[in-house]
Amino acid sequence: MKVLRPLFLFLLLSPGFAAAQIALDQDVDLEDVDTSYIYPVVMGTGVYQIDGRKLAMLTIPISITQQREDDDDHEYGLKWYAPVTIGYDQISDTNWLDKVLTDELVTLSIMPGAQLTIPLSDNWLIRPFGQAGIGQDFVSHETFALAALGVRVLGTWKYDSGWEVRWGGAVRYAAEYQFKSHNDNGFALMETGVDFRRDTGFSVMENKISAGVYYELQSYLPEWTLGEYLVDRSNIHEVHELGISMGLAKPRKVFGVSLTRVRVGYKKGSGVKGWTFGTEFPF
Repeated sequence: MKVLRPLFLFLLLSPGFAAAQIALDQDVDLEDVDTSYIYPVVMGTGVYQIDGRKLAMLTIPISITQQREDDDDHEYGLKWYAPVTIGYDQISDTNWLDKVLTDELVTLSIMPGAQLTIPLSDNWLIRPFGQAGIGQDFVSHETFALAALGVRVLGTWKYDSGWEVRWGGAVRYAAEYQFKSHNDNGFALMETGVDFRRDTGFSVMENKISAGVYYELQSYLPEWTLGEYLVDRSNIHEVHELGISMGLAKPRKVFGVSLTRVRVGYKKGSGVKGWTFGTEFPF
């Protein structure tokens, strides 16, 4: 287990909200180009190339979960979170984690929010959520506000053979406002995914290990925007993610954070490609 701790520490920086610039050319003045901070908001922790620009987002999860006292299965609960996100631009090597707070820092943001988990049956959960926060772009000296509102649905089926199947779906709306340029932007996003898991037969300290593979589709709907059409300057419409995961039957404390699963995936779609890292199935 000690061998896996460095990996767990990196992967626990789970998907959340990030902020970074997109669709910029290397030979132009960054301060004179319209930018949108929306797309990286929903991408999560990872290293990406978005519309030809290399970006890296690192989200530090800060959260507190309140459970109902009569809920023995810990399914019904309210989760408060305030993820802090650091964004980098033009990553040229793999040591970007060592460059925190250097001149390559592009954006820093915080997105407080809440998610309510409501069990509908033995197999189904519904999770309405909302977030709002603020960020700073240290290149263009832009201050921006970010917000998102939506609902997630998760279905889980467990079989005696050791297999577990999960299906997730989500609808959300994300928006931004830039205080310096007075630009606003927003779009709707529909997501769906499937996750297959199976017990491996191995255990660590009497804790069973499972392995899995998952797929997620993100469909962006810029035509549903309520603001200016900055989003149309990007080619992002559909993004596919395929990945693998490894989990424990019981939560394990790693550097004070309770973890049950880690995952690594690869995103690819119109205008986007790159690696993403996280914890649980994102629904």
